[in-house]
Amino acid sequence: MQNKYKLGICEIFHPNIHGFTNNSYKYIDTHYMVLSILNVNDLYTLCIRNCIHDYINYIYRYYNINNHKLIHHPNIRNYNNIISNKNNIKIDIIQIINLPTNEAIVIIKTIWLKILQRKIKKFYKDRSIKLKKMKNIKYLMKREITG
Repeated sequence: MQNKYKLGICEIFHPNIHGFTNNSYKYIDTHYMVLSILNVNDLYTLCIRNCIHDYINYIYRYYNINNHKLIHHPNIRNYNNIISNKNNIKIDIIQIINLPTNEAIVIIKTIWLKILQRKIKKFYKDRSIKLKKMKNIKYLMKREITG
């Protein structure tokens, strides 16, 4: 059985960078594209870190050449801010979807882990505050008197 989730490095599709033809999917410019699919064994080597570093350098060289003008994206208004962020290129859990036009888009699933982490942190914080209140001497005396 093949796992439908993979580890990969993604970027936002841009028609000028990735290309757009008459046969391309109509809404492909609103999706992410795969830069690289990674194996679990690759995570233990330095080639992943070097790959990400090289790609970030490539992006910065591309934008330094075009520094005097902003790169326009058809659907994303703050595309330049997203691309210039160093945390933009990272390893994500992804699901690859093959379109009928023989193009592959990506749905990033890492966001669900981040949401779960926030919920657990909030739950843990609320629980620790509640335990701290229960250790208070006034709360212990009230519980001893009223039950």
